[in-house]
Amino acid sequence: MPLNYAKWDSLQLSDDSDLEDPPAIDQEKDASHKHCQTHQQHECRQAEIEAIKWTGKLNAIVIKKLQQLLTNTDKKGVIHLRQAAAKLSTQGHGKSSLRKDSARTAVFRYIDDILYRIKDLRPADQRASAVEQLQYHLAELVDRERQRKIELEKQETAAREQAPCGHAHDEFDVTQCPKFGAPLTVPTSQSNSTEKGKSAAKDEPTPKDEPTKKDGKSTEKSKATETTEKDKSTDKPKSTDKGKSTKKDTHNKPTHSAPEGSGARTQQGGGYINQDNDQETMPVLTPSAREFSKIKSSDYSASYLAIRRDPSLYTDESAAMAIMGEAHDAEVQGRKAYAKNCVHQGLLLEYCHTLYARDPNCPILSQVLSGQLAPQVDVEKVNKSYQELAAGASILKQFGQLLRGP
Repeated sequence: MPLNYAKWDSLQLSDDSDLEDPPAIDQEKDASHKHCQTHQQHECRQAEIEAIKWTGKLNAIVIKKLQQLLTNTDKKGVIHLRQAAAKLSTQGHGKSSLRKDSARTAVFRYIDDILYRIKDLRPADQRASAVEQLQYHLAELVDRERQRKIELEKQETAAREQAPCGHAHDEFDVTQCPKFGAPLTVPTSQSNSTEKGKSAAKDEPTPKDEPTKKDGKSTEKSKATETTEKDKSTDKPKSTDKGKSTKKDTHNKPTHSAPEGSGARTQQGGGYINQDNDQETMPVLTPSAREFSKIKSSDYSASYLAIRRDPSLYTDESAAMAIMGEAHDAEVQGRKAYAKNCVHQGLLLEYCHTLYARDPNCPILSQVLSGQLAPQVDVEKVNKSYQELAAGASILKQFGQLLRGP
């Protein structure tokens, strides 16, 4: 009988090449990455806004000083510039605020540049040339201040228009943000499913553990063997002592290892601290980071000098995390002043790392490293971070005391 292929020709087969995944699947895959990126952009923008505001306060002081120099030089001549330069050179740094020290340094550079340019001129022409140079520097600084205000307004507008970052999402943890260029980690749902699979596989009884219930005879044989073993144990009392000792040893020894991902718990200062072998969660405090944590929070010049000498303090976020860990340990041990100082230094390194993570060639970062800018950490942010750290340390200490018992 010949085959009829006409019915096959009428069928319309599809190779499924035009099918695509629903958009919701792609959104779920990229949700954590987008949240992390949004949070990082928000932090970078806030840091840049703070730096721009700090620059505006510095420019206001310098503009006021230049206006006074212009008025007095026009009246008294070049001798006033030389007297002002001598006075500024004798004043030491660190006695006043960092903003005033930076403004004093900027004004001294302006005066030194003007005196260098007019030193070869005739005394009759030096006064007019000095006034002209002061007017030029003042106009340039005023124009720079105008551009700064435009940039500040632009950044603040972008910050207001930006969607809420990761803190607004309950399912998103900001601390789990990957580094720039680092691959995304496995989603929590997948990791939980794999862990459940492993635990289920471990809990399943093996064929050796399952009783062989083929018939009633096998059960009777097993009962008989159990009774004979009990009789043997009663006949030999010495062997029972050995068995008891071995049983005690087995009770003292752990029957299983610690689960993966849970660090050992050690007691310190009345509390318990999780110690994990993972260096990413518990970074090591390097000698340079330890020295940086001991610098006083009010001495910004020494802090930025240490950052310029050791770039690893801001290129890698582990230094800031290690200093924050040092602050936690100091708080648990009762060294509150040192703990608060560590919090300030850790926030300062986080600010520099935020600028570096956004762009290694960031102009604000280059100005900070060159000494032109020295932004200060917000006091309210330091106090808030320290209060959160102190609250967590006290809770951990109380929990450790409860575990130890009365």
